[in-house]
Amino acid sequence: MKNELLDDLNFIIERLSRPQLTTWIDTEALRILELKYEILRINELVYYLHGSSALFPAIRFIFINTFSLQELKNLAEDNGLPQFEKYEKYLDLKVFIKLFNFSTAWKEESRRDFENIGKICPSYNLSIASLGRPHYYQKYVKDYCINWFLEGGNSKSLVSMPTGSGKTRTANEFLIDLFRINKVRKVLWLAHRRELLFQTAKSFEKLHIEKGDDCVILKFNFDQYSNWFELDDSKEITYSSYDKIDDKIVSTDHNIDLIVIDEAHYTTANTYEPKVKRIISSNNAKLLGLTATPMRADDDIFLNLLTYYQHTISLSDVFGSTDPLKKLQDEEYLAHITYDYLNIPTVEFRPESVILNEAIINKCKRFKLENKNILIFAMSKAHAIAINAMLNMEGVASSCIIGETLLSDRAHMMEAFGKKDITALVNYDILTTGVDIPGMNGILVLRNFNERHTAIQVLGRALRGPKNGGNKNNSVIFINEVSGQNINDLYNY
Repeated sequence: MKNELLDDLNFIIERLSRPQLTTWIDTEALRILELKYEILRINELVYYLHGSSALFPAIRFIFINTFSLQELKNLAEDNGLPQFEKYEKYLDLKVFIKLFNFSTAWKEESRRDFENIGKICPSYNLSIASLGRPHYYQKYVKDYCINWFLEGGNSKSLVSMPTGSGKTRTANEFLIDLFRINKVRKVLWLAHRRELLFQTAKSFEKLHIEKGDDCVILKFNFDQYSNWFELDDSKEITYSSYDKIDDKIVSTDHNIDLIVIDEAHYTTANTYEPKVKRIISSNNAKLLGLTATPMRADDDIFLNLLTYYQHTISLSDVFGSTDPLKKLQDEEYLAHITYDYLNIPTVEFRPESVILNEAIINKCKRFKLENKNILIFAMSKAHAIAINAMLNMEGVASSCIIGETLLSDRAHMMEAFGKKDITALVNYDILTTGVDIPGMNGILVLRNFNERHTAIQVLGRALRGPKNGGNKNNSVIFINEVSGQNINDLYNY
């Protein structure tokens, strides 16, 4: 299929002008590549972009939006391709695929990733041994949440646990217990990214099959597959992105018992806070916030959350005066972090720097030799596309995730990354929060952090220890010592 697809691409590429191609590929990314490779033929670049997400999203947008319908008709006629009696106002992707004889595998984003998971029922013949029991600190937090929920009154509670310590697992254990004792029937789970919602739902599904007592319906609310709760007594969880909280859910009583907000700092955002407040008031629902931001007196984000939430719990409540992060690292629930630097002068801290990009390539080659993988946070979307192409050109298997990358493609890339089928996974502003990246050995940070919270989230990708499915030791690599931030200092309970 790959060769067939590449043939189709080259067929199109050979018949397009360079201005059209540079728009298609990304002019800035092409400029970065040409600075290193001097002369770069587009046809060669396509091969290295194939399967990386950098090219195929552009197929959708560039061909549909760059060319007029008449130009598309002319292009088809010039190349002996079939004409269509009727074109839509904007060329449909299916029409484009048919027009240029593309593989049907790429015709549209897989709908199954967005369909409701449906009714999840326990399988009593399974043992919980495969998933294990919650860790002792997770059980402590879970029990706290149970006691808080069973208290009377409409209240809000905040849970703070470091990235990689299993706050999603803890929250799902909490939900399963509430469903088991029939204290909740309708749960609304909010997060800011669709892949995080999908990942959370799959995690709940796996846990509930082994540990649940009754059937629970899982639904998604985004895009064209939106749907909310049934007005009956069924047990349901609806996973929704913040921007899909519409007037219908806000204004209507859906008998929601509990709202869970992942990455709770979004709670106080001006855009979402009024909607969340109205859902709470109209449903008499309780609110549970989850955050990786430590509860520190000098932390503005936490202080804002503290004024919003009535109850709080962190691992400081579990371990007392002991540094929670260090204790979890020593007990191998979290990974120990080693820090390294590319030792690039600050003046070279720019996407087009050949010195910087060569250092990135060399560092990734070392990871490949050691059979390790590395997650890269690029400086821009174009930089992510260019780095990915460079790595593939240099024999380092790489994929790229940017905003336009299909959700189904992201899942496949992260799976390949976890299996070490690819050495590098390059992204720009996508994999910073919440998403579980399995099997990761290190991260390369090529961007500055404007907020301490963002730094905690990014660096926290490397914190997952062996008892939570990660490694005993992971690497964090910065451009130079000036750009580096120690995650232990960021927590510093």
